[in-house]
Amino acid sequence: MTVKFDPQSNIYQNAHTGDSDIVVIETASIEHMPHAVFMFLEMVEHGIYEDTPFHINANHIIQAGPSPQPGSPAYELAIKEPSLANVIYQEYSPDMEHNKYTLGFPGRPGGPDFYINLKDTRELHGPGGQASHYGDVVPDADPCFARIVEGFRVIDRLRRARVNGVSHVVEHPAKIHKMKVLGSTYD
Repeated sequence: MTVKFDPQSNIYQNAHTGDSDIVVIETASIEHMPHAVFMFLEMVEHGIYEDTPFHINANHIIQAGPSPQPGSPAYELAIKEPSLANVIYQEYSPDMEHNKYTLGFPGRPGGPDFYINLKDTRELHGPGGQASHYGDVVPDADPCFARIVEGFRVIDRLRRARVNGVSHVVEHPAKIHKMKVLGSTYD
């Protein structure tokens, strides 16, 4: 994932510095999270995360989400391939917990938005963690499907982005310029 910073942002960097703007993500094992990993990789392959802003900066997560507006890659994908618009079910594996620098899908159904945990959020996003948001029924955990393996400084910089009030909406969002799948141990 290559990240571009808004020149008006408080976290802007004057010049691209090579690897410092690149974040490497490793997905969970397909045995542990088959559906969530498949969905994420398909969304990346279909380009829906290109020019996607990191629009939420809360104390525990930063969240990126593509535009749902007509003409955007996410909107077009939802029309052409509705099965790729969201995860179909809430998948959970105790081998893939919501620890710092892991990725999860928010919402019911989750995706295409995803968030990066800035600290251990198992209590908030693990099994039963979202019950207060979804009524008396204790829902399953948010799918935690990947982790950051390189680019921690970029994530920490994103965390410092200024927000508007209690909504945690980023004033001048950094954007995912491009995401691509690099390969796997199965190649």
